[in-house]
Amino acid sequence: MGVLLGLGYGWRVSPVRYVNTTPDLLRQDYRDDYVLMVAEVYAADHDLGLAAQYLSRLGASEMGTEVRDTAAHYTAAGYAESDLRKLYGLAADLENAFGSARGGP
Repeated sequence: MGVLLGLGYGWRVSPVRYVNTTPDLLRQDYRDDYVLMVAEVYAADHDLGLAAQYLSRLGASEMGTEVRDTAAHYTAAGYAESDLRKLYGLAADLENAFGSARGGP
């Protein structure tokens, strides 16, 4: 009975409300997932401006570096080659368009 009352109170009376939550507050693994989702969208529509807009929400000073760091995390974790190609392709296009301090895959 106590569990049901606790759930009812938490869901109905006083639920958690997130206000003004932005992607730059995400934990690193969720940031990586966000970057991968942006890379997947970019692979489908090739809209670099939109991809850059999405990535700017992470607050990274170098978007290409952020994408390459995500690719490095996913390489170490053994992610699919198709995902890695999307990430490295987006990183290269960002670096060509906006410049970056880091080069090479």
